[in-house]
This record gives sequence, structure tokens and C-alpha cells, in this order.
Amino acid sequence: MTASDTPSPLSSHAAAHLDRLESEAAQHQRLADGVFAVEVPGARGGVMTVAEAQRCSEEIAKQIEREEGNGSRRHRLVARWVKVLVWIFTAVIDFPIMLWFTVSVFNVDLANPSGFTFALALVVALLPTYGSTFALYEIGHNLRDHKTHDRDLRWTEIPTAARVGLIGIGLLLIFIFVSLSIRIFVEGTYSGDYRLTPLLAVLVSLVMLITNALVFWTAFCDGSLEQDDLRYYTKLVLKHLRGKREHELKAFHLRSQIERVQKQAVRDHAYRLPLKSEGPVTVEFTANSAGLLPSAKKAIDETAGAIANAVKDSSLQNSIALVGYTADPPDVTITRCQTLAELRAKAVEEQLNEALHARGVHPSMHTYGGGIAPGGSSIIGGVFDESRAARMRRVEIKY
Repeated sequence: MTASDTPSPLSSHAAAHLDRLESEAAQHQRLADGVFAVEVPGARGGVMTVAEAQRCSEEIAKQIEREEGNGSRRHRLVARWVKVLVWIFTAVIDFPIMLWFTVSVFNVDLANPSGFTFALALVVALLPTYGSTFALYEIGHNLRDHKTHDRDLRWTEIPTAARVGLIGIGLLLIFIFVSLSIRIFVEGTYSGDYRLTPLLAVLVSLVMLITNALVFWTAFCDGSLEQDDLRYYTKLVLKHLRGKREHELKAFHLRSQIERVQKQAVRDHAYRLPLKSEGPVTVEFTANSAGLLPSAKKAIDETAGAIANAVKDSSLQNSIALVGYTADPPDVTITRCQTLAELRAKAVEEQLNEALHARGVHPSMHTYGGGIAPGGSSIIGGVFDESRAARMRRVEIKY
């Protein structure tokens, strides 16, 4: 009798459950295998697959590494604290100066700074300060493509639109500086002390010029377009790789669940087998051991002879079931018992197969570990009973 002639140990409910689990596992595996074929947007427009994005990421990383190895500095990033410090300077230097200017122009009463006039002065101070700041930042950020390997900017290589933008921002700043200088001079004249007014006007203009130049130069020196592309592709690929890993883990857990269901079905089937013999043949073991005793080998050999006779006269209707068990001493763990029970069942299976093959028969077998033997415990009244434990350390052969 071959394994294909053996009735399936799976019930219709278990078979349906297994089909559902296998379908889900296959679906997750397909999703994991198809991750690199998913289409994603490119860093500068267009559509590509995740595999192409990964190749682009690797090529860009190699290009940056090669250029930096040749002494290029165009890909270097500006430290985060430097960028934060520049924006703090803008908030605590440029804006207060512009606010003082607009408050004085609109003649706001500082003793009672409220109402429409102060709100208008506040808005007028905000617009040129942060409007020019953001414009300078964007222009500097976009001009990184024209940055040399020494992190310099060549005016002849700047596009016309960018030149117009820079000139416009420059004219706006010049207008602000001139207006501030005139207002400072007027205020100094009214106060009666105008000797330091020109110096103060130049100093204020210089401070604002330095602050705006820092904004532009920080944006211009902060990495390169290749660095942006590398960051974009790396983030994109890592996101899909995490998704691939999640699908693979789900497929793995589902396959593990399938294996557990199959083992449980085999176990349940073994208990339902009609016995050809008068009862299960018992092979005993010593404590904490999966080694076969001489008496155990003799019993297995005799059982192999009986099974061979049953196969030859066609009276063996089912496969052979081997179930390993252990005792439950005080220091036992369930995992340890299960492992030891499986090792004992495997040891008997190997010995029985060898004896059966020597007799020219090859019946199918189902082998599993049953953990702690059912029907009682080796601990009675809190005391370990060795005689009961000896009977629990066994492998049952059912055929």
C-alpha cells in the first residue's frame, strides 16, 4: 500500500480551512514577489517601477561617491543647526527692524499699539521680510544645479529667469535699505543728534544684507539635486521594501499555521485509526532520552514482522501512526516535552523503517510528538512517582 492509497487524515472542514490559508499565503507571496514591478512616480516626473527606482538610487549613490572621491564639495549638506540659526536671525533681526520702520512710517502710537494702523504696520513688515526671505531661499535652492564642485556660483551659467528673480529681489532689498536709511536719518534729525545717523543707517543695512545673504547661500550650499533624488528614491524604495517584508512575514506565518493544522489533522487521524493489532505497541524510553534501549529495538523488530505480514496478506488498511510521549517531572516545560516527544517518535520511525525495508515492505507512516502523555500525571500528591513516569515515556505504534 502506498501513501496515495491511504485515506486523507483531513476532514472536509480542515481541508477547507487549509485551502483558505494556502490561498491567503499564496496571495501575500504574490504581492511580495510583485513589489519591484509596482509603478511609482519618478523624482522629476514620469513613472517607473520600484526596481528601476532602486537602480537609480544605486547609480546616484555611486555618482556622488565618485565625485566626492575626486574632491567635489557640491553634494555636501548644510548642518541642520545652521539652517535653524539662519531662520532665527531672520526672525529676531530682520523682522524687528522692518517692524520698527513700518511703525514709524505709519506713526503708530507705541503707548497704545492696537487697532488697524498697528495691524497694517505688522502686515507690511511681514510681507517684505519673509517674502524676500522665502524668495531668496527658493532661488538659492533651485540654483544648486549650477553649483560648481567648489560650491561656487557662476553668473554666466545662471538661467535668465533666475537672473531676473535675483535682480528683482536685489532691487527690493536696495529699496528697503534706502528707505530704512532715510527713515533713520529723519529720526536722527528730529532727535537733534544726527552725527551717528549715517553710521547707524549703514550698520542696519549691512546687518539685513548679511542676513539675506545667509538665507540665499544656505539654500544654495545645501546639497545638490542628486542628493534630493537619492533621498527621494531611498525613501520610496524603503517604503516598498517594508511592504514586501510585511507580506513575506504574513505568508510565513500562514504557512506555519498550515503546517500546524496539517500536524493536528494527522494527530487526530491517528487516534481514529482502526487497529489491526489488538492495541498500540509501546516502546519505552529512559528519562530525558530519545535513545532506543535493546528491548525497544527487539519490540520494534517484532512489530515490523507483524506489519510486514499484514501488508503481504493485504489486511493493513491504513497507514502506520507513531506517537511520541514524555513524562511531566517538576522541572518540565511544554516546549521541551514536545521536542523530546518528536525526537522519540523519529527514532522509532527510523528503526521501524529499517526493519520494514529489510523485509521488502514500504507502508506509509505518520509521525508526530504528542507532548506529555495523556491519562494522568507522574506527580501524585506533590511527589514525583518514577514508576508512573516510566510508563509515560513511550512511543505508541498503531497499525
